[in-house]
Amino acid sequence: MSNIAHYVSFEGGPILVGSAKLLSSWRGIESTDYEELCSLFDHVPSSHCIPLTRFGNSAIAVDFGGAGTIRVLPIPDGIALVRAWHDDPDSDDIYAEALQVAPSNIEDSGDIELNSTAIVIAWAAESLEGLPSTVSGPTRPSINLSVDDSVVLFPLSGGRYSWTRDELNLSGGQVVRFILRSS
Repeated sequence: MSNIAHYVSFEGGPILVGSAKLLSSWRGIESTDYEELCSLFDHVPSSHCIPLTRFGNSAIAVDFGGAGTIRVLPIPDGIALVRAWHDDPDSDDIYAEALQVAPSNIEDSGDIELNSTAIVIAWAAESLEGLPSTVSGPTRPSINLSVDDSVVLFPLSGGRYSWTRDELNLSGGQVVRFILRSS
């Protein structure tokens, strides 16, 4: 699939989405950051998205339902993060289908304010120390990670973005989709 920008692999737990400039202070399992975040999800089991208030309105944690891989896909005015359970792991058809289906059964939604020109999508267990705050294209940062491919930076203009998270049953399988679009 030609529009796949990157992917994030993770071993379960939340994914961080937000301003690279601010999230560079996140320390994951090297501090209490990850444990405290998981505790927030434990206290509100029906929530799949939690704004990270310590970063103002510039970051959110998203639950994609267990360990796996999330595709980071460019869309007009933003990005889509798609986690798929499908029959053919060699096919990208389900990701193309996920981008074409209108939002439905939206479980969580909100707004986020990005104050940098790069967004980070990262497994929350990772420390993001040394993360650059700008990039010219989708890239993996040169920082110490416990899991390869667990962090990606994506250029995105600063400003206000709307986000939604939904779950879809498609012809090729099931997906969890998180869409971040300029508002």
